[in-house]
Amino acid sequence: MKNKSREILQRALTNISQSEVDDAVQENISFRSETGLKNKIIRESSGHCCAWCDSLAGVYDADDAPEDIYRRHDNCTCTVYFKSEKGYEDVHSKKIINKDLGKRIEERLISYESNDKISVTKVSGARIIYENSKNAKKFAKSYYEEIRHKSTDASKIAKRLGMEESQIKEIKNYLFIDKSAFDYDLGINRRFYEDFAIAQSWQRLCEGKEYYYLDEILIKHEKLEIELLKSNPGMSQLEAHNQASKVYDYGLEANKFYDNLRKSKKNK
Repeated sequence: MKNKSREILQRALTNISQSEVDDAVQENISFRSETGLKNKIIRESSGHCCAWCDSLAGVYDADDAPEDIYRRHDNCTCTVYFKSEKGYEDVHSKKIINKDLGKRIEERLISYESNDKISVTKVSGARIIYENSKNAKKFAKSYYEEIRHKSTDASKIAKRLGMEESQIKEIKNYLFIDKSAFDYDLGINRRFYEDFAIAQSWQRLCEGKEYYYLDEILIKHEKLEIELLKSNPGMSQLEAHNQASKVYDYGLEANKFYDNLRKSKKNK
């Protein structure tokens, strides 16, 4: 019990320290904006962090960036850059990025922006190939809400995968309805943030003509994560997620899936 309390205290201290750093970063960016220096903010997730980090990844105008764009939790692997008159700069380390990395970031920036210009008359997600673009976030938010009101999706997915409907319903509640994630900053439980890849996987499983290996991995990962939490009452959701990822790494499979989509489109 003492070790658990010490762990929670350490997390809180780390988050407070990180928050202070991020507040300073926010002031710096705000100052640049006020003096007429229009900046782009680029946040990149490694894909192996958490759904909250993945939900923030993308490219933003400095004035329109999400409130938490600069924030990082303890052990966070995200990087945040801004484009200024000097080039690309790491927001937290203040280092100017070398030309090779700067070129890669520039390519990502162009890709994100070109994807966001796609006209989507109906939010379906089918034409989106950049999982962290604005259209991807728009689709994820819309489809998560749609999932919460669906009544036949669990039975359809269970039938397709040869599972019990009760198992799929449990996964659905865990992913989309219940407050399954613990917010260490606020000290409260909350729903998972919307994730485009997860939204698409669920859509393919219950609505699509076909589904992919990636989609099966989602179900297997969440099933194992839930089982780990049930059998280990003292385990945190993040710990269970990390353990489940060692067996079924949905984040890694999602990265491969969307990388292949982009390569396929580029080669056409």
